[in-house]
Amino acid sequence: MTVHEIYEALRETFGDSVYGYFDITMAEVPAAPKGKKPPKKPVYLDPHFYVMADHLYEVCHALKTEPHFAFDYLMCLSGVDNQDGKLQAVYHLFSYSHQHKVAFKVDVPLEAPNIPTVSSLWAVANWFEREIYDLFGIQFTGHPALRRLLLPDDWEGHPLRKDYVKPTHYHGLDNTRDPWEEAPANLLAGQTEPTEEVRRFTELGLQTNRTDKL
Repeated sequence: MTVHEIYEALRETFGDSVYGYFDITMAEVPAAPKGKKPPKKPVYLDPHFYVMADHLYEVCHALKTEPHFAFDYLMCLSGVDNQDGKLQAVYHLFSYSHQHKVAFKVDVPLEAPNIPTVSSLWAVANWFEREIYDLFGIQFTGHPALRRLLLPDDWEGHPLRKDYVKPTHYHGLDNTRDPWEEAPANLLAGQTEPTEEVRRFTELGLQTNRTDKL
């Protein structure tokens, strides 16, 4: 099935909860910098559509379980902040049996970024969703263990949001310094013995009392 055929089939079941089909096979070739040749290859974009957050799980359940869709693989799940007052999750699915793929997006308001988890449909979504929560602050409701994946649990804010302000300190460590400009002399010289500051940062990053699985 083509993306447009999938879109139309979903709209028959879910109506306006599936909307905004967009298909452009070639975008404008960006202008070349002065004195440079323009790019020879055009820019291609995947056809895609939008799904309302309230009906995301039902749509995804249909995409995975209905035989004519059979999307058994969640290839990628990404977060986006377009600075338009909304956050966005972008889903890319693939079907091994039908060898077709689909992409769709979910927009949520910046002040209440809630999206249902799909981790019970595709296990790989567990870590995808945790990463997006960590970096963008999107709350995946129903997730079995929604917590940060890359940053410490007590880190302030979500670094890939456009309104993010980096904390100046973390547990007393200076977070504004460029580590390469002010690297300890022993590390620059290739010595392996860590400084007290490096030891402290390592302890903060690795110590945990958790007994549950990641």
